[in-house]
Amino acid sequence: MFTRCRIATTAIPGTCPEDAGGEYDSYNSTFEAADGGNPVLVSVVGNLVDIVWGADAETPQPDYPDEPLLILDWEKYTGETWQQKIWEYDGSNGLDSIRSKLNEASADAIVVSKLDEVAWLFNLRGKDVPSNPMFFSYAIIKLDAIYLYLYDKDGRLVNDVKTHLGIGTGACVDESTTEAPECVTVRDYSKFLGDLETLSEDRIWISDQMSYAIYDRSTCVRYLMASPVLLMKAVKSPKEIEGMNNAHFKDSIVLCELGAWLQETMDELEDPAVGDIEVLSELIVADKAMKLREAMPDNEGLSFGAISAFGPNGAVIHYKSTEESNVPITNQGTFLFDSGSQYLDGTVDITRTFHFGEPSAFVKEAYTRVLLGHIDLALGTFRTGIYGREIDVLAREPLWRNGLDYNHGTGHGIGHFLNVHEQPARIRIGYRSHEEPLELGMFQSDEPGYYEDNVFGIRIEDIMYTVEAETDHKFNDYTYMTWKMCSLVPLEPKMINFEMFTPKEIDWYNAYNQRIITELGPALMDLDDGNLAYDWMMSKTGGVEYEYKVRYSAASSLYVSFMSLISLSFIAVIFGI
Repeated sequence: MFTRCRIATTAIPGTCPEDAGGEYDSYNSTFEAADGGNPVLVSVVGNLVDIVWGADAETPQPDYPDEPLLILDWEKYTGETWQQKIWEYDGSNGLDSIRSKLNEASADAIVVSKLDEVAWLFNLRGKDVPSNPMFFSYAIIKLDAIYLYLYDKDGRLVNDVKTHLGIGTGACVDESTTEAPECVTVRDYSKFLGDLETLSEDRIWISDQMSYAIYDRSTCVRYLMASPVLLMKAVKSPKEIEGMNNAHFKDSIVLCELGAWLQETMDELEDPAVGDIEVLSELIVADKAMKLREAMPDNEGLSFGAISAFGPNGAVIHYKSTEESNVPITNQGTFLFDSGSQYLDGTVDITRTFHFGEPSAFVKEAYTRVLLGHIDLALGTFRTGIYGREIDVLAREPLWRNGLDYNHGTGHGIGHFLNVHEQPARIRIGYRSHEEPLELGMFQSDEPGYYEDNVFGIRIEDIMYTVEAETDHKFNDYTYMTWKMCSLVPLEPKMINFEMFTPKEIDWYNAYNQRIITELGPALMDLDDGNLAYDWMMSKTGGVEYEYKVRYSAASSLYVSFMSLISLSFIAVIFGI
């Protein structure tokens, strides 16, 4: 049986399908052992949805997307050209080019099938998948040729995209026949599997997460391991890091506008304890946030459907408000709002939990413990080679301390104007295949929570990225890392019990608030809302003082005095005083 390899390991060649099938062979072995016949995996050439839909359906099937592709300028947004990523990578993020990886593995070609990997590799984006700026595609990268497979290639390859890909210029005059390292040959999407079968003499690198159809049509000599693009994409370039910070800055303005509008609308309700579903509801808030984001420069829509959840609905981790489940927001419970947006310079995901009344003692404790876990993870320092699963405990320990927990991951990777969830690193308990250690330049969410079934939900989520930590020592020459926050949105002080904080956590909280005031404040003051958002932000970012105190009860004071006398007597005896 073929063993999965991590990205960083040397590729191991497979032989033939029956010997190198990875998970596929595992499935077939299970089928062979089953009673009632010997079923086998069969790859399906046609799209099953197309087949099932059929020509006689009452509702006509929509056509495949055909909008022109969007070029993501390398100087403004990505920091590297697609040519560098494929064949002359400058190593600005410490990783090699695709062709360097092929040479290292003694492979002739690699199949790239994940849509976000193709989009990232060619510095192109699309609108084929809602909230995810990708386009239906495949790519085959050879040592001497590049093939890109697209639906409606003629309609999608507008002149600017052709120029971007070098088609029809220089050595790449004939896009259908030219094979050269710097040229892209664009082929119709339907020809991909057939072309793959023709590479009978090539040693093909495919991911063990690809479809069985790709595996089945690859040659006998293959490399079954994770795509190198997975890690290249996760380790952001300096330009991508700059863009992600810009995107979160813009979105932080939106969240402050939203917070101010929420409070103002709540204050104007005739009865805030009952609410008014026509004025302030889960769906109304989600729509308001979307419109505020649409007004931001370079906005490209939502990065996922907002989780807008009041009271008991907040206890459903992936809740989606509908016309049937929609409820008014009142001052009698928590309001959890998990949302995000796409910008040309980055992808955003953020969660804040609001309360417009007086939270109960337990709600306040739960929010405080969630926040402490959020802070403790953000304060973490770790070295190269450490997986996210090994630091997950930092976020959970303040909750565990009093028997609380949450049933979801603590952190996920996030793309650069791509998918809101991105592999291969994550912060989550337990082993998962294809997971990679954290590296400099990786973005992760920090989102602990607590959910009381049928009562309330709390989650605090920000996006942060790894930076080098300042340490006096460097054991074994490891690189030591910590986190820097991108999100700059106030927390809810009325839900925080600061007596549970350590001085270090107070320092983090004050420093974070000061960043919001200093960095975001001027932008909020420039808004045309009469300083509403600025005033709301200032009302949530007050500093917290702390002092060291040693408290003794009367009994404990007597005990200390008594023990002091005993100690003095003991000293007198020993030294003959």
